[in-house]
Amino acid sequence: MIPSELKRTDDWRPQLSGRSPADSVQKTKFKIQTPSLTSEFASQHKYFHHSVKLQSSMKNGILKNDEVTLRELVKKCFPKNGHILDDLISAKSEVLENAKSFWSLIAKVTLEWREDSKVENLPKTLIIKFPVLTDNVLAAGIPLGIDHLKKELHELTEREVTFYEKLGNDEIPHFPLPHFYYGEILDEEDEENEKGILVLEDVGTSTHAAHHIPGLSVQQVELLVDALAGLHHYTITSPKNWANHSKFQEGIVEENFQQEQVWLNLTPKRLLLYFETTIRLEEICPERFKGKIDQIKLHFDYKKGVRAEQSFKELEMAPVLCHADLNVTNILWDSNASAEHPKLHSIIDFQRFHLAKERKDNTQRLLYRYFETLTDLFDGHPPYPVEKVEEALITIFPYAANFVLFAIVVYYDMYETLEKDEQKRKEIREELLARAEGIVDDLIDMVDPDKILRRRE
Repeated sequence: MIPSELKRTDDWRPQLSGRSPADSVQKTKFKIQTPSLTSEFASQHKYFHHSVKLQSSMKNGILKNDEVTLRELVKKCFPKNGHILDDLISAKSEVLENAKSFWSLIAKVTLEWREDSKVENLPKTLIIKFPVLTDNVLAAGIPLGIDHLKKELHELTEREVTFYEKLGNDEIPHFPLPHFYYGEILDEEDEENEKGILVLEDVGTSTHAAHHIPGLSVQQVELLVDALAGLHHYTITSPKNWANHSKFQEGIVEENFQQEQVWLNLTPKRLLLYFETTIRLEEICPERFKGKIDQIKLHFDYKKGVRAEQSFKELEMAPVLCHADLNVTNILWDSNASAEHPKLHSIIDFQRFHLAKERKDNTQRLLYRYFETLTDLFDGHPPYPVEKVEEALITIFPYAANFVLFAIVVYYDMYETLEKDEQKRKEIREELLARAEGIVDDLIDMVDPDKILRRRE
């Protein structure tokens, strides 16, 4: 049961809003940035040269503003309208800069249509996403190997395109998405082809993404909780049966502890990387973290990660779709809404989408909000009790936290060059350390997830 003091009394039901796939980015005409790595690193890895080639020649027609190629793209975006090109006057493309991107290059296509066109709701612009290993990925020097990163890029691209194709522009309660027009998976065999592309709706002028610091407001987090409840309701009730789709089944890790998952965060080698990165917190700020990281080392364990991924079975809960990368840059807000009454506009970037399962004062309240939203969507008959949701949170939190701690250290390093103002950089890095400290302290204090799962054995 939900305690009465934590029940909601506000008119909380969020309204479905518009959609946009674009982040707040600066535009530049066809200026394609190449990774600024050291020559030593570049010479050691052949895929570095391939990545530069991708950025300078992949999707040549689109990136070079070739109208023939752009018209062919428009034709693919509207396959049911055989005469769509008769209505198209012109098409122009430009590359959008985004210094925080890891796995993609973004372009914008501007379309001019005949005023007497009989086709309704023709878009004036489109956003195109190309899979690319960006400067941020390569410069991080991740010791998993370039071939591994190449495979991961292919998997991420295939996963995102598959998600949009299967979704078919379904409307998910409280979970707004950009309209999907066209997608092709990356072809590893042919570097010169036009595959590896995702075309989405663009309403970027009316949206914005929050900055990592200060991050989201309480009201924004509440809307995200409602969005997750809507996504989970859709997963459980959708006749498309996402749980049986082979591409998303990979999100539920097999019980083969030697299996090498190239796209998931879950491999022994990658978990070791996360721990070795996280332990740097003790060097960065020993007065906060000295001796603490060793206390949470047990959570950077491959078998525990596998069990966390599969815990929905032991908890007897239906698997649900998981975004797996709800970075603030992937959450777009309506720029016309007020700070006191924010409006969720779009959630983007589904490269890590997969099947999965569901801070202190706010944690319980937000968890109950999620459950109330889910209950409302199921007309008062939720698929599982609130106690199961609490157990699910305990079992998955340590597994999710090991990546978050790793990411905090990565961003701590990134802001050394991203933020030129010394005072702002100091404030941002201090906030990152405070967030890491809260997560570490929660991990130290919380119940071992294995104790929750053992009750059901």
